[in-house]
Amino acid sequence: MAFTFRSVWLEEGCKVFGIDNLNDYYDVNLKKDRLVQLQQAPEFIFQQVDLADGRNLGRFVADSEPEVVVNSRPSRCALFLRESAGLRQQ
Repeated sequence: MAFTFRSVWLEEGCKVFGIDNLNDYYDVNLKKDRLVQLQQAPEFIFQQVDLADGRNLGRFVADSEPEVVVNSRPSRCALFLRESAGLRQQ
């Protein structure tokens, strides 16, 4: 689902920042294959960051200054993301 969202936003001309720690939660090769496809768009920027790494995640968010943050895997990570990166939910 996240891959589809990113693809649609890229087709609309949006700048899309993707983050993933590339762990083996699901097939790492599938993740890498999709990254290759997404990285063909100059508006796609990927950073290998773990959501649990608040310092690096916060730095990435501060540097990229996103207008919208979407967590495609809603869970306790979404709350941690907001808290560790200094974001607020709207």
